[in-house]
Amino acid sequence: MMFMTEVRPYAWNPMTGETKATKRAETTATQSQINANNPIQSSPAPTNVFAPRVSLIETTDAFMVRAEIPGMTADQLELSFEKDALLIKGEKARDLLPNNEGRWLHEERAFGRFERTFRFTTPVDADSIQAETSNGILTIRVMKAKSAMPKKINVISKS
Repeated sequence: MMFMTEVRPYAWNPMTGETKATKRAETTATQSQINANNPIQSSPAPTNVFAPRVSLIETTDAFMVRAEIPGMTADQLELSFEKDALLIKGEKARDLLPNNEGRWLHEERAFGRFERTFRFTTPVDADSIQAETSNGILTIRVMKAKSAMPKKINVISKS
C-alpha cells in the first residue's frame, strides 16, 4: 500500500527543532516501509475530492476492503475485478439547496466521481468476491486462492 502525504511548510517548533512538515514526511516514510510487504497495494486517496477512505484487512482465508461511503447507495457504485486488481468506481452527488432557495455559506464535504484501485500480490479467487453495504460502509470480501492458503503437511514417522 502506498501512502502519499502533501508536505507544506509549517511553523518551526523551537522546543524540538522540528517542523510539522518534517514530522509528517518521517511518518510517511515509516508507513511506506511498513506497508512495502502488504499483499494489497492501493492507489492513494485524493485529498481535494471525494474518495472513500478504506481499511484493508487480511484474514487466514480472505482479504477485506472496507470503504466509507456515507450517503451513497449500492446503485451509485461500480465494482470490477480484472487480472489482479479490484476497481471501485462511483459518484457522490452534491446535496441540493432546499427548494432551490438560499445559498451555500460554507461547504467542507467533498463530492464528485471517484476511482480506487487495489492490486493483490497474493493470488485470489475472483469468482468468490462478495460486496455489501451497511450503515455507510462498503465491505468487499475477496477469498484467497487455494494455492495461497496455508497448508498443513503431515509428517509420517517410519521406524
